[in-house]
Amino acid sequence: GGCQDCPLYATTSLAAATDLSQCACANGFVPSTNDSIAFDSTTSSGERFRCICPAGTDRRGDAQGNVVCGPCGSGTYKPEPNGQETTCEACPQQDAVGPIGATSEEQCGCPAGQYKDPLDASCRACPLGARCVDETVPTTLNLTTGRWRTDASSVKIETCVHPASCLGGVNTSGYCAAGHTGP
Repeated sequence: GGCQDCPLYATTSLAAATDLSQCACANGFVPSTNDSIAFDSTTSSGERFRCICPAGTDRRGDAQGNVVCGPCGSGTYKPEPNGQETTCEACPQQDAVGPIGATSEEQCGCPAGQYKDPLDASCRACPLGARCVDETVPTTLNLTTGRWRTDASSVKIETCVHPASCLGGVNTSGYCAAGHTGP
């Protein structure tokens, strides 16, 4: 008898709700399973369903003092929680950067002045003759004027024989100025 509380981080939209099946996760939380089975049901292991933060978010307080699911910050990520409450994890790279709300380690990147090596995901110093902004990878190296490279995945930057004829940039097929060709 009497009123029952909804599970933690859940609420009802009705003031006169009559059972747990009318509870819904609030403030960005999702049910601990991929389906929307009522909270008064149990999982196959006998656990009650609960509200957890989805991938790319974790529990935190908001300005009003409510507990909400907020996005992982730059340099952190949180994969699909698989029914368990987890927190955002730090990327493996020192001083890592990445998109807000990242959901995988693959989204972790390196800060300006470095690029992410695709072989081991480590951060390497930006090669001489290139500019590296946050989250640069070999295919997004921005070459300075007077430089070229053989293909988009190369980090070996060459100096042009005639520096004014090499435009630099990211596009490997557009390094040469009009009227010039190159290797």
